[in-house]
Amino acid sequence: MNTNEPNNYYQPPQNPYGFVPPPPGKNLIFVSGILLVIFGGIGVLLTALSLIGGISLGLDGAIVLMIFYEFIVTVLTIVFGVMGIINAKKREKAQSIMNMGIALCAMKIVDLIAAAMIVDVTMSTVVGVIIGLILPFLFIIGGNMNKQGM
Repeated sequence: MNTNEPNNYYQPPQNPYGFVPPPPGKNLIFVSGILLVIFGGIGVLLTALSLIGGISLGLDGAIVLMIFYEFIVTVLTIVFGVMGIINAKKREKAQSIMNMGIALCAMKIVDLIAAAMIVDVTMSTVVGVIIGLILPFLFIIGGNMNKQGM
């Protein structure tokens, strides 16, 4: 067979524009990032009001410190959500998105431990922490999907 002859078999068209398909975890990161920003905004408002109320009522310093910690966590939730929205399509940011999800999970677990040491842990506290872990887990899964899709 002569190598200069054209091949009669089907060949998929070449992509002249350099189109790269979006990473597989893009939508998961984008949607969970939007939800993190929304719930983080609500959390910032509620924890700010709790912090102001706790200080004005003269609550115990440990409780005020826990509310302040929760305020910091909700602010970081907004920051991580915005970073997820911005970097959802970027495959090279997959590891940093996974790290943000792991950090949010760790902060929620520290929150549960702090609540157990200061006040009684009720079923609603445990359910709240489990629900609070869902979006960071989706962040981790989406980042892992993007990382594997490289």
